[in-house]
Amino acid sequence: MERATLIGRADQLDLVEEDARRVYFGSEFCQNLIPTETEVMSVLQAARDAGRAFTLVTPLVTDVGLDRLDPVLAALATEEAGCEVAANDWGVLTTLRDQGLEPLMGRVLNRLRKGPRIMRVIDRLPDETLRQYRENNLTVPVFRRFLHERGVRRVEVDNPLQGLDLDLSKGPDPLEGSLYTPFMAVTTTRLCPTANCDSDGPVRVGVWSCGRQCRTTSFTLTHPVMPGPLLLHGNAVFYENPDVPDEGRLAEMGITRLVVQPRPPV
Repeated sequence: MERATLIGRADQLDLVEEDARRVYFGSEFCQNLIPTETEVMSVLQAARDAGRAFTLVTPLVTDVGLDRLDPVLAALATEEAGCEVAANDWGVLTTLRDQGLEPLMGRVLNRLRKGPRIMRVIDRLPDETLRQYRENNLTVPVFRRFLHERGVRRVEVDNPLQGLDLDLSKGPDPLEGSLYTPFMAVTTTRLCPTANCDSDGPVRVGVWSCGRQCRTTSFTLTHPVMPGPLLLHGNAVFYENPDVPDEGRLAEMGITRLVVQPRPPV
């Protein structure tokens, strides 16, 4: 099982695990946090100096985000050793076709049922319903063929509380999976509730200029219907699930990589 460490900032290289063979770097959820070309090439070089491979993670984007990514992807495409790029936006995945970069389907594009409230009723669900909650779009043959046609051979997967029931490596159009731990991404939005949170006076959710308040401020959210606290970091909500299936079970599902997140990925 290959281990990787996901960091969101260039100054977090000290968080990379000693046994990590790969560094994931970038933003999965916000185009305002897309790292610069200089930052990406710096982390890439540091990873290589340590004998590690490199994966760039990219977020949902508008045309503005695509323009920010263009020089970064162009710089990566000039590297002799192919680099992975995890695309969390179908437009980004399209731009990777002719770049010579290895595309991954990011976990934002993974139609997994993620809400933690399911744990309040999981013991009462029929077997068929529970199976559906543990599957996702990666079990659909036509979707796997769609990914293969676009050069995707690896997909990124969250680790939900209800568990997973995947079979990525068997049948036509096989895939390999990467499982993320311990932070499970529940939802994200372009209307960032963290922006403006450090202003004087009442905090109001709205369309505010990004001051990257998510770099210094986060929130813990609780509610009686939730089995545990939710974590609001920037424009994304997470919860922690440190329980990872054993390697035998992961291998059965076609998961060959574990992506460890030392901190919520913003």
